[in-house]
Amino acid sequence: MVKFRSDNGGEYISYAFKEYLAEAKIKHETSTFYYLQQNNKTKRGNMTIIKNVRNMLHSQRLNLNLWGEAMHMVVHVLNRVGFRLHEGETTYELWTS
Repeated sequence: MVKFRSDNGGEYISYAFKEYLAEAKIKHETSTFYYLQQNNKTKRGNMTIIKNVRNMLHSQRLNLNLWGEAMHMVVHVLNRVGFRLHEGETTYELWTS
């Protein structure tokens, strides 16, 4: 199941957004107020995406108006590569068993 994690800041708690997530079959997880361990996990994930987008645009000398397309590509790749690896195994080994 696809998950969307956010803090309880208010940007993602409207009825229309909840309805959209339900239609798209996306589970919405929110962090607890003032529980920084959960908020940091979300922010770290967002910073990983942003850092990779910047690196992609800079290394290929792409125009900044391609920011959205670069972000889609980074998220696409990260969703397929994964974040956690077992000790001693490469991503390719995990993927191909």
